[in-house]
Amino acid sequence: MTDSAPGKLTRQELYDRIRETSKDEYVLSEMKRLGFWPDDQGQPHVTEQVITKIGELERELSALVSKHARFSDPEKVLKDM
Repeated sequence: MTDSAPGKLTRQELYDRIRETSKDEYVLSEMKRLGFWPDDQGQPHVTEQVITKIGELERELSALVSKHARFSDPEKVLKDM
């Protein structure tokens, strides 16, 4: 997605951007874009690393839950095969 101003995003586009990452990651990116969070050239801050890692883990968990739901009904899996 493009980095456009928040005023130009529709509500659905905003929801889609949040869904792509996590709410905290989206807020962090907007804070950086607007200059409220320093975007240092050096090592990232621990808080930034934690927010990014939580987002990664939430996406992985979501994928695993989806996969588990697909295989939780053995009869349906056999029928699909």
